[in-house]
Amino acid sequence: MPVPRRSLQGEWPGLFTFVFAMAGASIGLGSLWRFPALVEAHGGGVFLLAYAACVLLLALPLQLAEMVVGRAGRQNVVNSYGDLAQLHGQSDHWAWVGRLMLFSGLALLLVLMVFGGWAMGYVFRATTGALGQLDAIDAAALLRGLQGDVERSLLWVTVFAATAVAVVSQGLSRGLVPGMLVLAMLLFTGLVLLVLLGPGAESGQFAFLLQMDYSQLTREAWLAALRHAFYTLAVGTGVVVTLTAYLPDRVSVVQAGLLVLVADLIAALLGTAVVLSLLQQAGLPVVTGPTLVFQVLPVAIGGLGNSMLLGTLFYLVLAVVALSSGVAILEAATVAVVERHGVRRGQAAISIGLMMWFLALLLVLSQAMGWDVPGGASALDVVNLVAARLLLPLSALLAVLYAGWLLSSETVRFSLGYPAGWGFHLWYGLLRWCAPVLVLLVIAANLGLLD
Repeated sequence: MPVPRRSLQGEWPGLFTFVFAMAGASIGLGSLWRFPALVEAHGGGVFLLAYAACVLLLALPLQLAEMVVGRAGRQNVVNSYGDLAQLHGQSDHWAWVGRLMLFSGLALLLVLMVFGGWAMGYVFRATTGALGQLDAIDAAALLRGLQGDVERSLLWVTVFAATAVAVVSQGLSRGLVPGMLVLAMLLFTGLVLLVLLGPGAESGQFAFLLQMDYSQLTREAWLAALRHAFYTLAVGTGVVVTLTAYLPDRVSVVQAGLLVLVADLIAALLGTAVVLSLLQQAGLPVVTGPTLVFQVLPVAIGGLGNSMLLGTLFYLVLAVVALSSGVAILEAATVAVVERHGVRRGQAAISIGLMMWFLALLLVLSQAMGWDVPGGASALDVVNLVAARLLLPLSALLAVLYAGWLLSSETVRFSLGYPAGWGFHLWYGLLRWCAPVLVLLVIAANLGLLD
């Protein structure tokens, strides 16, 4: 079955537009609420070296594997996997890899809608001065108040969903290109301003880079680096395949992938510098997850003289991080519906947005009413755990096996636009032999089998 040489959705104007869009899609909430704690707990700069090694061994091969399918398929993620499999004499049932990716991405989008909505609510609170001089009790009460107020929580979830739908429904040139560029600019500008205006601007905010305690490079540190590297480039969600399908032939996939990786690393370093300096200034413990950004950091920010400005900037950045990823996931799902069922783009985006809004409403209600599942976890926690710990790694494992073992080496090399030299053979070996093993390690660690 022939595949198109150009996506029906159009093309990115150039390399840097694609890089900014992919960076916005790839930089996740973990860069702000997980990575700083990992750096602090595992030796500072020495953990960054371990993390960089895991990125090169796992994250980059996974990202390029999905970019190969996007470049070769030039369609939505489901059609790309199915049609390329048929071209190589395999069953079109491989399209289920794309379907699993979309399901994984939409599960993650649910989580992003809730947390992104909370971040938007905190932007409003910061601009009104509500974060000033908070103590731990006040910060916890502030979060409980938002969680328990269904109308306010649903308002911000609705704003999040409506914004994502508005961007995606306008198509590539009028929606995604300007929308993702604006979000990426807001993200990086906000991070730089937080570094310049934060409490560590004059006191060695990046001192963690110089910490080289090699005794901290334990088995747990390597596993933490591996797991964070896996989640750092939006693999397993259908986003990479979809956005790469719009990449012009003249643009190198390898160059684009490396630039996205650099942008992601810069954002992680800036976010780590901001978070650690705020916590150190306030003498607060370094924790992870929503507890860090919605309970601990409000206390740290509230004790500063410029708390209104810093709070507004920080939660704006947090909201933009969630929204950028959410827009990219919604784009992948929308294009799949448009190209497979002939539905108009606006119709598809609104329909998917409404479906996700309704499911997010159920999560908001579960938070407000305290509807916990057996074991004490909230419904939001369960969706997050299932999406992140099981669905995404499983999607990525199938994707790397597909690119490494089903596609011919000629197809892979042609799609990469990379000459058949030692560099290609090194990456191809990592893709076929190293990456699947490392993804299995991530799955085992997520399931608690390596504890």
